Amino acid sequence: MREALTPIAAEKVVWVDSRVRPEHFRGVILKPNRDEAEAACSRVFGRVDFRGLFQHTEAPLVIVTRGDEGALVIDKDGETMVSGRSVEKPVDICGAGDSFSAGAAMTLAVTGSGVEAARFGNLVASITIMKKGTGTASPDEVLAADERG
Repeated sequence: MREALTPIAAEKVVWVDSRVRPEHFRGVILKPNRDEAEAACSRVFGRVDFRGLFQHTEAPLVIVTRGDEGALVIDKDGETMVSGRSVEKPVDICGAGDSFSAGAAMTLAVTGSGVEAARFGNLVASITIMKKGTGTASPDEVLAADERG
């Protein structure tokens, strides 16, 4: 399956949020969280090297999510840390990564910007973690949260 995705990713946005072994994908957009990315780097290099992971996977973009700290965006131009959104007393973080991926992948497909994708992914995740269970973020909630900054 991983090999089959590579040629498709050359023409379309293929977003991979692999909890296990993201280092085995090639040419796709990768979104591991920090623990997953560090483990992948350790397996490949014996040390943490996110830029090296980007190069090793031939990814057009790697976004390493870091919870409330935000996300590290790695692309051909370098690395950009995108701040997270401060959330007082999150209710349930279940699904935060999936919410981030949904918002970020959509934004990337529209804007082509990894940094904008990470910003919007952070916004969507900040809404869903305020709900019990795996939450969602409606368009109205996104607009209201964006206005609050």
